[in-house]
Amino acid sequence: MRRLLLLLLLAPLPGFGQSIVTITPESCVWHAGEDAGDAVGGVPRWAAPDLDESEWKPFTAWKLNPAEPRLWIRCHVDSAAFRESAHPAVQASLRAAYELFYNGRLIGGFGDMRSGNFTADSVRTFPLPLPVPAKAESTIALHLLLRAPLRWQFNLVGLRNAGRDAELAVGEEGWLEARRDSWALAQGLRTTPVTIAFGVVGVAGFMLFGLYLNDRSRLAFLFLAVHCWALAMRRLLEQAEASFFPVSIVQYQLLDGLLLTIFPSLVLVGCALVRKPLPRFYRIAIGLLVTLALEEASRSLLSASLNMRLIPVGSFIVLLVNLIWVVLYLSPFTAFWPWRRISGSMRYAATVLMVWSVVNEIYIALLLSRNLSVRFAASIDDAWLPLILEMRAFLTMGAVVVLLVILFRDQRKTAEVRAQLAGEMEAAREVQQQLVPASIPRVAGFEIEAAYLPAAEVGGDFYQVLPLADGSTLIAVGDVSGKGLKAAMTGALAIGALRTLAAEDLSPNELLTRLNRQIVGARNGGFITCLCLRVGRDGAVSFANAGHIPPYLDGCEVGLDSSLPLGLNPSAEYSQTRVTLVSGDRLTLLTDGVLEATDPATKELFGFDRTAELSTQSAEKIAATAQAWGQDDDITVLTVLRA
Repeated sequence: MRRLLLLLLLAPLPGFGQSIVTITPESCVWHAGEDAGDAVGGVPRWAAPDLDESEWKPFTAWKLNPAEPRLWIRCHVDSAAFRESAHPAVQASLRAAYELFYNGRLIGGFGDMRSGNFTADSVRTFPLPLPVPAKAESTIALHLLLRAPLRWQFNLVGLRNAGRDAELAVGEEGWLEARRDSWALAQGLRTTPVTIAFGVVGVAGFMLFGLYLNDRSRLAFLFLAVHCWALAMRRLLEQAEASFFPVSIVQYQLLDGLLLTIFPSLVLVGCALVRKPLPRFYRIAIGLLVTLALEEASRSLLSASLNMRLIPVGSFIVLLVNLIWVVLYLSPFTAFWPWRRISGSMRYAATVLMVWSVVNEIYIALLLSRNLSVRFAASIDDAWLPLILEMRAFLTMGAVVVLLVILFRDQRKTAEVRAQLAGEMEAAREVQQQLVPASIPRVAGFEIEAAYLPAAEVGGDFYQVLPLADGSTLIAVGDVSGKGLKAAMTGALAIGALRTLAAEDLSPNELLTRLNRQIVGARNGGFITCLCLRVGRDGAVSFANAGHIPPYLDGCEVGLDSSLPLGLNPSAEYSQTRVTLVSGDRLTLLTDGVLEATDPATKELFGFDRTAELSTQSAEKIAATAQAWGQDDDITVLTVLRA
């Protein structure tokens, strides 16, 4: 199909091949370094047509010298190739900065001869001055400044054309321009399927990022989205180079290195899916890879001479990067081990990631064979590399799309479960509102205040202030173990039983004994700590405690016998303690949300000492101070002041 398309493009151009003459390497000589002689008429001596070339070497024997970035090439061409053209021109396809001379006259250049920077549209056509000299042979001289070997300038694997890596041709200007356009179109069309595949990968990255925004806890979505974007952007960069888009070698090298630093995000996907920490070995490998990638990116800012001297280092870095990737692509097998612990949709995601890793391992093995100059590497490049690249692109697209579908379905199920949990939490909050009275009854001779600050998660704190028939008041403060709807329901059960028992005129210890039996009989699991007291009109207070925090009287802890919490042992019994409040005495009851408030910076608890010092304050101030310290649980404070 591609050959047919190219033939159709060239069909309207009769004599295309005969109108263009390619200069062979056998007709050229070379010399490293800079022209040491004096320029004649502003033209370097080594560009003169009558130069003595006895000390020059055949270009067929040219070898790169990293210590010398500057190079001269002189080629001799039959002038008849120019006389046959109405508009003769020279076309140079060189991936380097250069100046072009024709018979000692500068006719054009490409790139920056100070830095060696040049762009990807490296096929340039330069018109020749007319009339063409009558002599039989013309001289074309090239003055080059290399940043790297001619074939190493761009990292676009799959577009290896040895002829156009370094080629000179002469002929009719229009034919040369048409040839250049056909090359750009053919190369662009050749790589378009791969680019489309990676474009789909980039779009999938945006969808994955949307899933991450919907659920910030799923870091696997973010890591996979970042890797998809990196793949798509790097492919766009390669497509631009293949289509002769004028991206500079400095920009290409810098962007390529920076993109390589975010490629390891794929390694994090597997561990993030199973919520396992990344093994230290992989962390070290990723750190080394990012360091090498940044080194490669920074080389884009160096001069041409420094880049040439660092060629051996660059070759070693490329080899080391590929070896690191051999290890990193094994990460899904490590993340999902042991396999028997993976089930459901996660097993499908693991399979896709493993297959994707195997495909990438094959690709890396191919690159390694090239880096190590394995014998069969060149034949693979010519025959199989384009096909392998296309297969890798479409398999990558398929893997990403399948992963997106699997993760989307998994996220939808997670959203349904969370919606169900949210409904349960809302129901728990509604139940919890019943655990706390809307208002506190007025009690003659006493000022009773309460403060309740629920935590983000529904808990089981409760308190009740119940006037009794004889004029006394029953007060209870409790804390149900656990969180959520179950704790709230247990608290509601305890309050219902408490109100029923309060009507029987029981003492606090008898009330807790009866309440304990009912909680045990309900078999809801868990337990309840509860402090129960009966306050008489004369200030006499009777206490009974079921594993709760003792109250404070004027800043001092009241010594109470602390029996088992409610709901653990049906035969548990509770003792009773009596004190008398006089005018001005303040009694403070609270839950462990005050004591266990934690400073997020120092992880220090609010503790008993601070609670005792603060216990003489109002209920609202005690609760607010504990909350400001760092609330982790429901905070309940109730104070009784004898007026």
